[in-house]
Amino acid sequence: MKDKFESGLTKQEIWHNSCFVFYVLQMLERFEWIFGASALQSFYSAFVNTPLDKGAFYFKSIN
Repeated sequence: MKDKFESGLTKQEIWHNSCFVFYVLQMLERFEWIFGASALQSFYSAFVNTPLDKGAFYFKSIN
């Protein structure tokens, strides 16, 4: 018997999703460590089309 939440996901599926999100955040931190924060900010601002300071604030708020 599986425990299902209101979203319809099982506990194991939710665990895998949270692990994937954590993995993506780790990769972003590694990217920032290798290429520097300025590269990460320009990479982010190119996709989201925001100024660099807003992009930097966004990544600081995640971590």
